[in-house]
Amino acid sequence: MSVTTFRDIPHVLQLECSGEALAPDTDVLTMAMYVSGSDTILAYVNPWKNDCLTSDSFTSCIVVPNHSRKTRLRSLVLDVTEMTSRVYGCNVTFSRAGGWTSSVSWSLPVSGKSK
Repeated sequence: MSVTTFRDIPHVLQLECSGEALAPDTDVLTMAMYVSGSDTILAYVNPWKNDCLTSDSFTSCIVVPNHSRKTRLRSLVLDVTEMTSRVYGCNVTFSRAGGWTSSVSWSLPVSGKSK
């Protein structure tokens, strides 16, 4: 999970969750990005069914069915100021060679930048 400045606009941050940090023999089954400490799911993707659900107008799924580790969820954050911070999370369910299934969760605190 990562955060970057969107198109060099300091007060617009782009969150991204991807399975690329997982082992090469991994297939991503599902991925969900959320706001930690709330019931807000920003996006959900199932690359094998080509399903993408988003709850925010600035959220997207990039589905890569034949290379599911490269599937991504992205969300633009516009309302975090210098004085505030929010924690975002990402849950990834995956399978590996041998047929076992597991999941991993990442979280990332996000603070606003000056305009």
